[in-house]
Amino acid sequence: MPSDPAVPTHDIAEAWRRLDPVKPLSSGSPWYVDCSAERGIHRFLDRMEQAVTWSMTGEQGGPFVHDLVVGHRGSGKSTELLRLQTRLQEKGFYVHYIDMAEELEPDDIDCEAVLTVVLRRLVPDLETLGINLDARLLTQIADWFGDRVKTVVGSKSAQVGLDVEAGLGSSNPLVTLLAKFTGYMRWGTDTRDTLTLQYRRYLSELRLQVEPLFVEADLLLRQRPESPQGLFVIVDSLDHIRLPSRQDEVFIGSADLLCQLPVHFVLTTPPALFSAGRGSEVESTFSHCRWLPAVKVRTLAGDPFPDGEQRMRDIIGARCELSLFEEEALERLCRYSGGHVRHLVRLAREALHAAGAPPVMLDSANRAVAGLSNTLATGRTPDEWATLAQAERNPLGRPFSAEGRNLLFQDCLLTHEDAEEADDECIPSQWYAVHPCLRRLQPFKDALAREVQ
Repeated sequence: MPSDPAVPTHDIAEAWRRLDPVKPLSSGSPWYVDCSAERGIHRFLDRMEQAVTWSMTGEQGGPFVHDLVVGHRGSGKSTELLRLQTRLQEKGFYVHYIDMAEELEPDDIDCEAVLTVVLRRLVPDLETLGINLDARLLTQIADWFGDRVKTVVGSKSAQVGLDVEAGLGSSNPLVTLLAKFTGYMRWGTDTRDTLTLQYRRYLSELRLQVEPLFVEADLLLRQRPESPQGLFVIVDSLDHIRLPSRQDEVFIGSADLLCQLPVHFVLTTPPALFSAGRGSEVESTFSHCRWLPAVKVRTLAGDPFPDGEQRMRDIIGARCELSLFEEEALERLCRYSGGHVRHLVRLAREALHAAGAPPVMLDSANRAVAGLSNTLATGRTPDEWATLAQAERNPLGRPFSAEGRNLLFQDCLLTHEDAEEADDECIPSQWYAVHPCLRRLQPFKDALAREVQ
């Protein structure tokens, strides 16, 4: 008989299964732990919901919420967005949630790909609700899209042309063409690059083509008793985009394509983008950038932070009995997570696996820490170790370098926002902490010694 998920398990195998480091928690999960205070943020989800609520009281047609949620991969963004989805649905929105990680490889994602996937998923989803968009509008967009796709040149151009003709003859030509386009992006070939290049030349025209579709979808959704507030789009996993050039393109270069659309949406983005000194450009386009930093388990001065460590314990304890772990082993796992939720769950799971039977002793916790340390340290360059040493010496600084950007993306540097570390005008500080799994390694210690000299 399946165990009650609301009850922490004492079975080590069940605990291992519950400590899934990849899958986000569903809305209403009994394993959810609110870490807002220990993250140093104020009413994160409430403020997002409030912005939407206030926009609903304004004039019809706007203002629209175009927000970014900024945070490390595995920091809890997806969990919070799934909870936001539930709240907005309760307020009468139809929330169209897209996980881009299920659609494309991270470095195949650009602004056009985001819009393509949203449309490809939205049109059939509406059909399942009995909402059929204007056929003439769909055909018009498909005709335009097909003309653009047929401009592709390269080894696959003939096949692309055949696919376009087949799409135009289908019952839903727009969805067919968008699916074909997404398929070419998955290939990652020269054809995909050429296709994207030809497609990008028509960004302004693209927006003018699809804008009526979003307007009609929103209007028809508002006519349903279940969704009187209309359409809201959430696009998750954009923080997985690794290439700096792609990050810049999606959130800076082509961002106005999305921000000019008459629809509410929230996108995720990596903190690495802001380490490149591009924050003001991002803020000038999007309504708001909402940070979800790591949980503080260490103060700015480097001392242990008991409240943060307790919250890490609570995350494990919501899923399994803490008696499965020896106290010293549990303390080590919480401290070496660095306040990164996914790393905590991974460490606890690996320690359970190493132990094989309860209780998990210190040596098993150490094996888990060693494994994560090796993962984070592999491939680090001398310049990156030097950047980590500089961040350790000056955590309030900003690593405006290629090395700093990569270290943030790889979760080697963790972001913190802390009201308790306010400046002399009581303004909260944002600071960076070197991941404790790297701080323990000799290459970091050597780089720090050179930095001090």
